Amino acid sequence: MFMYFQGSTGSIKDVQSNGIGKGMKAGIQLAAADDSAGLEARDFKIEMKKNTTTSRMLIWDFAAEDGDVVTVKVDGNILQANITIMHSPVALDIPIPSAVEIIGVKDGGGGITYGVKFPGAVQNNAYFNAAPVGSSNVYTITGQ
Repeated sequence: MFMYFQGSTGSIKDVQSNGIGKGMKAGIQLAAADDSAGLEARDFKIEMKKNTTTSRMLIWDFAAEDGDVVTVKVDGNILQANITIMHSPVALDIPIPSAVEIIGVKDGGGGITYGVKFPGAVQNNAYFNAAPVGSSNVYTITGQ
């Protein structure tokens, strides 16, 4: 596990309707507080570029660094438990295809909100989500 950061521009209004930040970079901060994000929990399907067998998943807190904690599972197995998400993205290697599940473990205040990006995806998007404690979001990662 290591940290990765890129800057970008955008606003929470750009992603509230569907959770997708078109062309947004990993590490972008969209809100000052979790409760102002106004996001619903969603699952996503991500298509990777042709002949991709592994990818990196970048995960970060796009709102307040308030102690939110998540666990990441891949195909039902824990990949990384109890990640305290911060503004600087954490990179995790995942297999393609796979089902990546992000589980809310601890809410630092105002809700657990996070962003993820999968470099190597067909669409250059970041995905923004909410994961209440004990619930999860699933990212179905497919190959071509």
